Amino acid sequence: MKVSRVKGLITIALVVVLLLNTGVALAKGPAPKATGEVGIPVDGWWAEFSAHHEEVIDEIYTGKGSMRIWSDVIEREFLFDDVKYVRIKGNKAWFAAKCTDDNLPSDDPDYKVDQWLFVKVLDGGTPGRNGDYIGWDWDSGTDEADVAKRVEIYRPPAGWWGVIKGNLKVH
Repeated sequence: MKVSRVKGLITIALVVVLLLNTGVALAKGPAPKATGEVGIPVDGWWAEFSAHHEEVIDEIYTGKGSMRIWSDVIEREFLFDDVKYVRIKGNKAWFAAKCTDDNLPSDDPDYKVDQWLFVKVLDGGTPGRNGDYIGWDWDSGTDEADVAKRVEIYRPPAGWWGVIKGNLKVH
């Protein structure tokens, strides 16, 4: 009789521990991210991106993802295979990536490979009503510590545009 009561209590304790651990895992959920494909009202520019926040180590906001920025009007395209720093707060996201491909020849003075692009997005709802926004700017002389710091302190980009096509989400 006593043995079955002890077994019952152990079973209940194990079930409680299992439920608590499952609840913690479910409450944590997926990593915050910013995603979208949006057009802005300048020279036919578009941006397609997926930036996922991973963790904070010594105040450095690490992340992963990819991005593509292009304009059919002026025939430019940039690829970013490795979004490296990502910070997400509420409906805003800041991220940075190094350009890995540019359709200009490497001897052109406006060639951007190995330059950092800083991006900020604001998820304001549906474009044209509440307003999504995106902004970016380039920095060729920034070292990695400065890049991480800029994402950490939310330094705004030079350009800032209302989205006129597409949608972005910070979630």
